Amino acid sequence: MVKFLRAWFTGYWNPGRAVRLIEELPAPGWGLVAVLVRAATVSLLWYLPNHLAGRFPMPAPCLTFVPVEKYYLFLTWFTPIQFLLVWVLGGGVTYLVFRAAGRKTDLDLILNVCGIAGLVSGTAIVVFDMTIRAAGWDMSRNLWGSLHLVLDFWYYAVAILGLRRIVCVPFGLAVGAVAAQFAVALPLAMLVMRA
Repeated sequence: MVKFLRAWFTGYWNPGRAVRLIEELPAPGWGLVAVLVRAATVSLLWYLPNHLAGRFPMPAPCLTFVPVEKYYLFLTWFTPIQFLLVWVLGGGVTYLVFRAAGRKTDLDLILNVCGIAGLVSGTAIVVFDMTIRAAGWDMSRNLWGSLHLVLDFWYYAVAILGLRRIVCVPFGLAVGAVAAQFAVALPLAMLVMRA
């Protein structure tokens, strides 16, 4: 558990060192733990408080079978499912990219790297969102979402360095795999998640 926590927090100031710590963690177990911790953080620190405060998502949700006034409550319990789905799909896409490039690869290692990289960036996004809300700053949803993509820098750094070092693929292939992950994950996130 100490190595997991060190890998998580080291990812903010030294992604390369975080990758060396991730390398020592059993896969894919710690990637799963990371996804669940991230989901709990988002659910309990963002969506549940928004529901309890009586806020409604903007823009209106795409999933119309959930009433707008209950959407944040829906996301409180659905976020872990969404994150697990995106984690497995992203890992699977990465695996397929590597296999298509003729590389031997290990899905368990990919899932570990991606899970912990997601925790590093996801926590930064929650802290950012809570800071914006607490400060009472008013910004457009497009700007807010664009800033989330900037904060995903930590995901890019940890995932690309991790895939390069732990899965042993060239830098360009790691970048391509992470781009493919986002091509799969972003539409799913845009369909379901709301700030």
